[in-house]
Amino acid sequence: MEPNNSIPEQNMALVNSPYSEQAPSSPVKVAEPFNPVASNTPYSPFPSFSPYIPQSVQFPQQAPPQFPTTQYPDQTYTPLHRRKRKFQNITYDRLLSEEDLASMTVEEFEDYVNELKDRRTITKSEKATLNKIKRKLKNKESARKSRQKSKEAFLNLQQQLDELRKQYDDVLRINCQLVEIADGCERCRQKIRQVQNAREEAQENNTQQPQTRATIPVHYSVNQTI
Repeated sequence: MEPNNSIPEQNMALVNSPYSEQAPSSPVKVAEPFNPVASNTPYSPFPSFSPYIPQSVQFPQQAPPQFPTTQYPDQTYTPLHRRKRKFQNITYDRLLSEEDLASMTVEEFEDYVNELKDRRTITKSEKATLNKIKRKLKNKESARKSRQKSKEAFLNLQQQLDELRKQYDDVLRINCQLVEIADGCERCRQKIRQVQNAREEAQENNTQQPQTRATIPVHYSVNQTI
């Protein structure tokens, strides 16, 4: 067989090209492959960013919420009957006197009785005494309320009386002004005289009618026996 001295078409194209005569002046440097094991730092496919941490951070200080500081007096937590000085040193071993119980209000008495029931049992005699004092206190309270209502009604009537008196004064003042105006007008005076004369005539007629009714003639018969 004869040797095949034919050149491939691709190689012929390279030989005939103008760039085939220019040979590289320096040898081509081949890049070395990256070896991750040789590096001291661990390799990470993502870039590492160090967070920024400020040295001193000052946050705005918020004032604590202001809650209403309501101070309750000691009387709110003490029984009603102990608010008075004379009831502060009482004992529940025995019942208070009727004078001390009668000097309480209805609320103080009810509070005293409730606390007495919580501390010990109440006897029949004490129960009767407490019922009697309770009736007295309720009667006193009802009398006080009735007096208060009557006082309020009296004040209301007094205010109405003052208003009516003021209206009367206004009407009297206007009447005097009208009289002064009428005195300066002749026609007005004539009208006033006519009204006064008509009123006087009506009064005279009213006074004459009872007199005529009172005088009734009496007829005597001829055959009247003596």
